[in-house]
Amino acid sequence: KAIAALKKVYTSVLGGGNREKAFWINVYNFTAMKLVAENYPVDSITNRKISLIKNPWGMKAIIVGQREYSMKQIEGEMLLEKFDDPRIIFAVSCAAVSCPDRPPSIFPAEQSDKQLAALTPTDEASLGRFNNVVGSAFRTLIGRGLPNHEQIQRTKIGKQKGNGYILFKDILRLQSRGEELPVVSLF
Repeated sequence: KAIAALKKVYTSVLGGGNREKAFWINVYNFTAMKLVAENYPVDSITNRKISLIKNPWGMKAIIVGQREYSMKQIEGEMLLEKFDDPRIIFAVSCAAVSCPDRPPSIFPAEQSDKQLAALTPTDEASLGRFNNVVGSAFRTLIGRGLPNHEQIQRTKIGKQKGNGYILFKDILRLQSRGEELPVVSLF
């Protein structure tokens, strides 16, 4: 029923703000669960049963209104580009073991700010859990753990003040492997 209902949504009437943000967070999380459920049993969303190239986030997987979306488009175009709220990354769950747990309920528009704040690491324990998830993501995606901090070079790209936070944009380089990674961080 939800899949049929999403096809009938007119996204132009969402009106921006928390209502639209909550809608797209919920669509992203629903899409991740849909991909896993449609291919069950699988041990991970990166299972070749879902995507032969192990990139389910780039697959067109859900129709909203008259447009087909991938999870990558929802996260990038519909959420991060539209809303000046980097906390969104803590709310979307890619359904892989290496990703943060999906919140136990949907994001209602009127409570989305409180829910996003609750998901954002605020102390040493929650930051430790977040770092554990990120370390697992590295092992899953690139087949090895995090490099030693002394091996990484940082180039500052930009700094932007937001509503209650500062967003930093950097490039991290691991010269021993010829790799670089654009990074966004919050303070």
